[in-house]
Amino acid sequence: MLSLRALASDDYQSWKRLWDGYLSFYKTELSDEITANTWRELNDSKSLITGFVAEIDSKVCAIAHCFLRPSTWHPVGYLYLEDLFVDPESRGAGVGRALLDKAAEYGREIGAERLYWITKEDNAQARVLYDSFVKGAATGFIQYEYLL
Repeated sequence: MLSLRALASDDYQSWKRLWDGYLSFYKTELSDEITANTWRELNDSKSLITGFVAEIDSKVCAIAHCFLRPSTWHPVGYLYLEDLFVDPESRGAGVGRALLDKAAEYGREIGAERLYWITKEDNAQARVLYDSFVKGAATGFIQYEYLL
């Protein structure tokens, strides 16, 4: 059975396995320092970063991280979904959609105006999910990135 919850400090081993899988998927390497800082932030109640996990039969199979970004156009701001990763063995079971729903629910709870994210152009499997999720709700804006 699928369940969703906030990330907990005793999730480290499961989180790290999925975090490593996520970085591998994007062919990215991060220093141990950045990974340790990310974990620290996810477990700090004063941090802006919030983490969620999905479990199937009590086994963590997916992670999502998001944070509220202030806005000059909205009194609360926008919720940015920075990371979402589902273990390849659990894909196709509705886990990604459930985590998107969880992030959206959290955004509504904190009063954010919108939930937004980016993905790679060639991430076809995720884009099918993302396109179906925002159908009819997309703002019409295009997200651009400029690396500094």
